[in-house]
Amino acid sequence: MTECNDDFTYQSWIDVGNSVVKKEIEKGNDVFLMGLSAGGMLAYNIACLNEKISGLIVTCILDNREKEVVKYSAKNEYMGTFGLSLLRKMPLFIKKIEVPMKMVTNMNAIVNDKNILKLLLKDKKGAGVNISFLFMLSMMDYKPILEAEEFKSIPVLMVHPGNDKWTPPFVSEIFFDKIASEKEKIILENAGHFPVEEPGISQLIDGIIKFMKKW
Repeated sequence: MTECNDDFTYQSWIDVGNSVVKKEIEKGNDVFLMGLSAGGMLAYNIACLNEKISGLIVTCILDNREKEVVKYSAKNEYMGTFGLSLLRKMPLFIKKIEVPMKMVTNMNAIVNDKNILKLLLKDKKGAGVNISFLFMLSMMDYKPILEAEEFKSIPVLMVHPGNDKWTPPFVSEIFFDKIASEKEKIILENAGHFPVEEPGISQLIDGIIKFMKKW
């Protein structure tokens, strides 16, 4: 809910998350990070800065340097290739223009339940948010703080929806399979990108509890 007067970029997102995590660690708490959707790579980058966290949980982990990932992340293949290339060449005042998230991403696939989708798209702080081209480019062009092969000390659980119509499991596996630390994967049966369906939602809860107890 914070209002930000400066240009807000993907790095700002990481800085905010990192600050929250450091405060919890300083309190002596066991900290697990969980990232949903694009939050998966966000949580990964914050974990790269905090080796004292107990574990990392993601539903997706998307490396936007991969063409296959961009193809699924963007509104359509044209937006993910020519659209991004064109935006990078635009002057700063154009990049600061804000547009609805659903104009540039495949937001209609965020959840498989149409009634829940209507509610989510009305949420002006969530799926119905406006974002600047500047923020979008900063996220799409961001290089992970550590390459997957260098991420060795924090255990990872990926609880990926099995019926994800936005980013199917293999798109996340491109990065996940290269992670060097101890890791495990659960494919959530019948669950969409925003996993609300059974039995996937119960599998997600059970998997997270077991992972946290283990670590």
